[in-house]
Amino acid sequence: MIEFVVVIKILTCLAAVILSCSIVSRDPGLRINRLMAVVPALIALWAGGELVSNMQPSAAQAELWVRATGGALLLLGPACLHIFAELAGSRRPMATRLLPVSYAASSLAVGLHVTIGWGLGAVEPVAWGYAFGLEPKFAVLFATLIAPIAYVLVCSGSILPQSQSETERKGWRKLFAAIVAVVAVATTIDVVLPALGIRMPPMGSSCVIVVAYGSVIQFRRYGYALMSPGTFAKQILDTLNDGVVMLRLNGETRSANTAFQRLVDADIEAILNSQFSRFVPELEKDLSTLESNFECELHACSGAVTPIHISVTPLFNPSGAFCGVALLIRDLREVSELRGSLVASDRLATVGGLSAGISDEIREPIHEMRSHLEGIRMRLGVLNDAAGECTSQEKLSMLVNDREELLDECLEGIDRIDAIVRDVRGFASGITGPVELTDLNTLISDALRIVRARVGDDIRVEKQFDELIPVPCVPGEIVQVLVNLLVNAIHATGDTGRVQVSSWQDKHEVWICIEDNGYGVPRDVITRIFDPFFTTKVVGDGTGLGLAISHHIVRNHGGDLRVESEEGRGARFTLLLPVDPELPCTESAVSMLLSR
Repeated sequence: MIEFVVVIKILTCLAAVILSCSIVSRDPGLRINRLMAVVPALIALWAGGELVSNMQPSAAQAELWVRATGGALLLLGPACLHIFAELAGSRRPMATRLLPVSYAASSLAVGLHVTIGWGLGAVEPVAWGYAFGLEPKFAVLFATLIAPIAYVLVCSGSILPQSQSETERKGWRKLFAAIVAVVAVATTIDVVLPALGIRMPPMGSSCVIVVAYGSVIQFRRYGYALMSPGTFAKQILDTLNDGVVMLRLNGETRSANTAFQRLVDADIEAILNSQFSRFVPELEKDLSTLESNFECELHACSGAVTPIHISVTPLFNPSGAFCGVALLIRDLREVSELRGSLVASDRLATVGGLSAGISDEIREPIHEMRSHLEGIRMRLGVLNDAAGECTSQEKLSMLVNDREELLDECLEGIDRIDAIVRDVRGFASGITGPVELTDLNTLISDALRIVRARVGDDIRVEKQFDELIPVPCVPGEIVQVLVNLLVNAIHATGDTGRVQVSSWQDKHEVWICIEDNGYGVPRDVITRIFDPFFTTKVVGDGTGLGLAISHHIVRNHGGDLRVESEEGRGARFTLLLPVDPELPCTESAVSMLLSR
């Protein structure tokens, strides 16, 4: 009999030591791993004490060994409570408050047990070594062990439905049932029966180590942070410049890398098990409905607000059930500055393409004004000669009227130059302004004036405007869209052709259509027409940003930009803006362009 008990205890000790080492070796820097490794270590000490005590030559020496190592059993209670408090976090603040009480009570119990053997009864030789009786007061010591474990079992069942799928909850319920059964069996064999004077080999430590293995397997099976993915993987994540966060189904943070800690200006303890929506209010919703890519703002603990881009990857457990999401978070502060540069580049590229025609537009009124001023100077000389010769009043009036007419034409030329310079300067400056209620027909006219220099004599521009109600928009951004579409249409028609611009409205939207009879867009590339840096023009004749920027401006206004084309027969671009949109925070020109 003693050989059998010795073998069981040796196997129990080896299993406990292996389990403890395997847990802590995966990532010794993770506190939850260190806490979890303590449990099998205590079980190994408990089982080792039973093994050595049964091999002692006398009952007195056996009792000393049991008293010296039996405290490991009593410390299992607060150790389990400590692990639960670490995992539950803010969901069970009471566990954190009870933890020092549990450790204090267990420490007192261990002290009484080790120093005076409080609660131990008579020691009797038996077939497997020695049997130890228990006095009724041992129940007080045992309560310091069983009370924390009972609290953990009850409270764990209440928090799992908030963060687990149904498949996981069933697995956890089975595990809890097994834990309860094993605790009941171990209590009966090692506590109740000895207290009643019934002698049986102590098998409590062996039963508990089996449950410990089952718990670890359950944690690893469902990917919980208790079992770290390993030091190597953690080091890789911590070297990334982008934040990486894993969330449970209820929005709580399971893990976060160092980059995310820097972004929110908080340490890992303040992040784990907290609601992620405290950092990103837009995520205060069902995680299963999240878009795969979106932009929002990150609110750090210091109060700083950072523009970010989030890529969402759903997580599934081995049974295929959705169990959370992984977030890749990119800081967009530098990207936002680059976006502004891209907008300026697109505007300047458009102005550069218009420059030749603009110079002709300005040169024409300047030449007219020079001719008129020379005529005025000539007429002033004639007027002086006529006044000296006392010419008739009729001739003097004719000369004066000619002068006034020429001056009026000069002023008109100056106004034309001023309008051209003002329109081009306003377009190139990139100052878009706030959201305003605007008549889109006015913006179409502004855009037509800007591109007028590109319209050759043989290009016919047809206009058909219905009366429109004002819509909320950023005028400068919509003008940029219209200029890009008009320039593309004029370029597509070549030296001769037709560009038709029309506008109308229905109950919910305002429509602007820009149609040309140019070479059209090939069918195989029409789906890429709004991609950044894609262009059908020859190299050096386009940036590939105009349509991409225009598309995102319109989408940022809550509208849409559509294209219809047949190669060789022209293209039609239709801009739709809602009459009453819920406008997001408008961004200059290339909102979300780089995140694609």
